[in-house]
Amino acid sequence: MEIKIKYEELWNLIMQLPTNQLTRLKEDLATLSDKRDLSIKTTSFQEFLSQGPLMTEGQYEQFQENRKYVNE
Repeated sequence: MEIKIKYEELWNLIMQLPTNQLTRLKEDLATLSDKRDLSIKTTSFQEFLSQGPLMTEGQYEQFQENRKYVNE
């Protein structure tokens, strides 16, 4: 059976659980996450960005200086 429920509604129901059931839910969710691959997959665009050039410390300081003048 599939039930469609908004996240906020689910959260409100969870908040009404007694402590012992909250503990059990936490353990069940930990077990579930161990069984599933919940790792975040990077997209090709994220991969592209991670391969891009980085600022040196000096370049970053110069960028901050220039930014001050633009914001004035």
